[in-house]
Amino acid sequence: MKGDTFHGQGKMVWSADGATYEGQWYNGKATGKGKLTHADGDIYEGDWVNEMAHGHGVYTQKNGSRYEGTWQKDVQHGQGKESW
Repeated sequence: MKGDTFHGQGKMVWSADGATYEGQWYNGKATGKGKLTHADGDIYEGDWVNEMAHGHGVYTQKNGSRYEGTWQKDVQHGQGKESW
């Protein structure tokens, strides 16, 4: 932590639903490389900017469906590959 905000490497667990983020933080926001595991079991692992998937990442759904490619502001964007 830096002051009263997350900064550097760390893990956050949301008590409301059990979702977790483990990775890099900058000024209290997920920024850098990290992994978000949703409460439903879906996982995004990759690049983050200001708490949004942004850059290269892999989203794997609990049912095995998967998207690997580029993201922009939390949305699949540009080149990528989906598999089911």
